[in-house]
Amino acid sequence: MNSYDSSSIEVLTGLEPVRKYPGMYTETECPNHLAQEVIDN
Repeated sequence: MNSYDSSSIEVLTGLEPVRKYPGMYTETECPNHLAQEVIDN
């Protein structure tokens, strides 16, 4: 069994979280929505 302690936590700063976990910030099931976000922003 793995142990979970403070060394297991990774702090992401700036745009790192978006690059590492894009699915948390965009709807990956609907690519049209992603294109609309790019156009809007």
